[in-house]
Amino acid sequence: MNISPRNRKRLIWLMTLACIGEILYAYMHYFVQPVRNGCEQDLDKIQALQEKIDHAENNLHGADSVVKEHTVLRDELGLATNRFVIRPVLGSLLESVRNLLEPIARQSGAQIEICSERGRLEIPGNKKDGIVNFDRYAVDVTLVGTYRAIREFVTAVEHSNPYACVTDIDIQRRVDMVTHHKAIIRIEWPVFAEPTIAGRTSGPTGMDK
Repeated sequence: MNISPRNRKRLIWLMTLACIGEILYAYMHYFVQPVRNGCEQDLDKIQALQEKIDHAENNLHGADSVVKEHTVLRDELGLATNRFVIRPVLGSLLESVRNLLEPIARQSGAQIEICSERGRLEIPGNKKDGIVNFDRYAVDVTLVGTYRAIREFVTAVEHSNPYACVTDIDIQRRVDMVTHHKAIIRIEWPVFAEPTIAGRTSGPTGMDK
């Protein structure tokens, strides 16, 4: 059966969309969701370290073993928070995130069109006596590039910070350029929680002063 050139192009386009849809479903099901679950567990580990330090400080009585444990936990928490907890730039968490994402986008061959703030979200189980030490900070990034560039961007973001979590990806086709796509990607990072009790503020390693 002869197929006209126009119908042949349309058939190829439909088959391409079907393949992309299957790839995206597999990617979300087998990669994004497990990574998201793992990142939430890692954030809980940071909070658990903070709670252990608080407990150790309340029970210090000069015992060498307790002092050593306190030192080890403080060092672990300091390393994690100093390297991976997002801090504001010029008073803005969004500006800090932009500074992190733009070099990754350039390296991946993609272009960031919009980076919009979703704001702070609670970490499940991140409360002790009504005091919260860490929050999640979420942004929506609108990215333009090839499918490969988008995939490399997501991978690079997660490799750059083990506590960063890509929680949602929506890839849309572009009618003006079939080789490029627009992706709306939601990403979360750990940040220090805002003080909720008078006289309590977060120090540079998440310790209360």
